[in-house]
Amino acid sequence: MKKGIRLIALDLDDTLWDVEATIGAAEQSLRQWMSDHTPDALSIYGSNQVVEIRNEVLNAFPEQRHDLSLLRTEVLYRSMLRSGIKDVESRALAKQAFSVFFQARNNVAFFPGAQDVLAVLAKQYSLFAVTNGNASIQAVGIGEYFIGAVSSADVGVKKPDPRIFQHALAQAGCSAEEAVHVGDNLLDDIAGAHSSNLRSVWVNHRGHNRRPEDATPSAEIADLRQLPEAVARLEA
Repeated sequence: MKKGIRLIALDLDDTLWDVEATIGAAEQSLRQWMSDHTPDALSIYGSNQVVEIRNEVLNAFPEQRHDLSLLRTEVLYRSMLRSGIKDVESRALAKQAFSVFFQARNNVAFFPGAQDVLAVLAKQYSLFAVTNGNASIQAVGIGEYFIGAVSSADVGVKKPDPRIFQHALAQAGCSAEEAVHVGDNLLDDIAGAHSSNLRSVWVNHRGHNRRPEDATPSAEIADLRQLPEAVARLEA
């Protein structure tokens, strides 16, 4: 018999907010800052050269390829260098540029009801963020609802690798049978959760159809406001 649910693990990007809109706005803020402060570097960052630079960075940091903050900062740094800015100044400017991006990246466009649902769930369950991205639950403004968070940069692997789920369970002091993972991605979130024996809730915001090879979620919802009821049904 399944144990009662104590922990709800939650994906962030495209589960609680629209990540495409969020990153698009953050990228715009970054480019405006570069236009004002490092226009020559922007001409490189906004050109085909950036593909080569990204590959250089991935090759230079094979053990940290899941650390999106480090990778973006390094791409900015190398763009500064190529534009003729000296090394020390390039490093400082890259950090400033990333800070602009990261602040905007955490100004998220929440899906309807997301914050209200977190407030409701946090009264009954422990909540834990499990993400492949680099958003900060504190900077986003929802840290008060969570007991912790883990990202792919923390563990060195990305969902659906079971190690990221196991890390979250260990940090939360909870068994897989006492947890459910909520996310939008059938591979990363649903299959990943099942690989660690967690139950799952698929948040299907866009009405996608499952293919035969897709993992079957324990429950499916089309709107975050349906989540408390879905978790209650799983527990029952």
